[in-house]
Amino acid sequence: MQRSLLFTNALPYQLAGMVGLFLFCASLIGCGGSKSATISMDQLEAMSAERFGDTGGCDANADGSLVLCQSAFLAKEAQPGVKFFVYSQTDGQIIYEQTETCESVQWHDNDRVRVTTLSGMVQRNSTDSDNATLIDVKTGHKKADT
Repeated sequence: MQRSLLFTNALPYQLAGMVGLFLFCASLIGCGGSKSATISMDQLEAMSAERFGDTGGCDANADGSLVLCQSAFLAKEAQPGVKFFVYSQTDGQIIYEQTETCESVQWHDNDRVRVTTLSGMVQRNSTDSDNATLIDVKTGHKKADT
């Protein structure tokens, strides 16, 4: 008789504990589906420094959905220049990376970067745009900048 009374008194506490555990698990599952992929510029610059050894900085596009991170100018490389990657704040991952060095890289518009390559032989009538390429970082499509 004493035993069933003890069990009866403990039942509400056990149910409350199970309900609490269920709600905790459900909140973890719910948070996993809606997590934000956005990371700070400081974290991106640290990622850039880890990847390239030194960072030249990170710069967001016009709407802040993509971030261009580049190395400092690598003068001691066999081919001096900069390397870069583009991080998507929406997807939470690097969506484009160029491991070959280039002279410079900057945002051209919201989805494209303008990459200027180092010219092998400088010609008298050449312009900066002769060595420039526009790259759509979402598709990887390249087009000469004219």
